[in-house]
Amino acid sequence: MLAGVSRAYDRLVLAMAAVSAAIAAGLVVMICLDVALRNIGWGNLPWAGEVSEYGLYLMTILGAPWVLSRGGHVKMDIVANHLRPASRRWLNLFVALLGLGVTLVLTWYGAAVTLASMARGSLMLKTLVFPEWWLLAPLPVAMAIMAVGFLRDAGRVLAGQEPGFHGEGG
Repeated sequence: MLAGVSRAYDRLVLAMAAVSAAIAAGLVVMICLDVALRNIGWGNLPWAGEVSEYGLYLMTILGAPWVLSRGGHVKMDIVANHLRPASRRWLNLFVALLGLGVTLVLTWYGAAVTLASMARGSLMLKTLVFPEWWLLAPLPVAMAIMAVGFLRDAGRVLAGQEPGFHGEGG
């Protein structure tokens, strides 16, 4: 059963990464179109800058669990590579538990802010107008998914393995 849950988690993380990549591709097309329209004198896309801001935020938080699952997050390899295996194991466990703690705090706080925004009926009032919580809601979800990734990394370290990608998923 645990293997099935792990595969489902890997598929979810991969799907989030695919959405992140699609957002990046969409931003490239939108920015190129905006620049082209301006250069040929046909105006511009007035909402392009705003959509770019939201897209960068969304692709970052949606792609972060995939980066973590591949061991691609920021780490001090130069330090870790010079440690003895037992010390490196303790460092990896510390990093996984620290990451777990931080992502759980961000999950809780992000959910609280999202629910408060929803209760207040706050709006994003720029070129585009929409409920603020639509933009806030992905953060606690992505952080909860990252928390699972850090928990899995801690379990791998305790099992004597290296954290990160071990061939699951795509």
